[in-house]
Amino acid sequence: MAFSVFEPAVGLREECECKTFAGRDNYFKNLWNTWWAPTPEMDRFTAAHTTRYEELLGKARTDKDMPGFFDAMFSAKADWKTGHNPDQIESAIRFSSELIEFIFTVFNQLDLVCRKSALILMRKVGR
Repeated sequence: MAFSVFEPAVGLREECECKTFAGRDNYFKNLWNTWWAPTPEMDRFTAAHTTRYEELLGKARTDKDMPGFFDAMFSAKADWKTGHNPDQIESAIRFSSELIEFIFTVFNQLDLVCRKSALILMRKVGR
């Protein structure tokens, strides 16, 4: 799913043009044009998605049943389970499922689930 977010910015090129300043600038402009071409769905769901995302991150930061999990989400530490008890691990699994469900909800509500949707967005912004 993550690669589908970045593929439209690369377009039909074999590799990213990010090796030069101008190439990086163009790459990020393409990303912005592709994913911030406001659609009716984005206008409709942005507030709800933002609120839910902030709630999820807040839970990851403060939930006493998942100590250190928020930091592990954004690090190269691959083994968060070590040093945590089964209840903490189960809480982290439940949270991870909530996060995955949220990601799917966003893609579904914004009609981004299929590559066809990304191509439609690209046509809207003239790419």
